[in-house]
Parts: sequence; C-alpha cells; structure tokens
Amino acid sequence: MTHLEFVVEFKDGSRDWLDPVDHSGVTEDDTNIVVEHHNDYVYTYEKSKIDRWTIRPYDPDTTYMTIEEYS
Repeated sequence: MTHLEFVVEFKDGSRDWLDPVDHSGVTEDDTNIVVEHHNDYVYTYEKSKIDRWTIRPYDPDTTYMTIEEYS
C-alpha cells in the first residue's frame, strides 16, 4: 500500500497536511472535508476557507511543496 498524505491550502495562504491517509478516510459534503487520521483523529476543514486540496503520495522530499509545485 502506498503511503499517502492529505494536503490542504487555505485562502489565507496557510497550509496543513496529514499522513498517512487513505482515500476512503477522506469524505466531502457541501460545506466540509473530513479526514480520518490513523482511525484515532478526525479533522474537519471548512470548504469556504479552502483554496485547494489533494491526496498525493508521501515523500519526505516533496511534503513541504505546495500543490502547484508538486503537480
């Protein structure tokens, strides 16, 4: 199984990331993105504050890259 990370970039320019994540642990509704982390913690991100988000392979050399830089 590939080690994945969730990366979110906010409209205010800040970022957050969680790893490891699984695609099935990330859900989205009209107002929020909910990320389950290690089945122990649940993080809720308000979509109105998010510029963009992605799930990508984790790599220590790229984890601090923005979503645009990684693409």
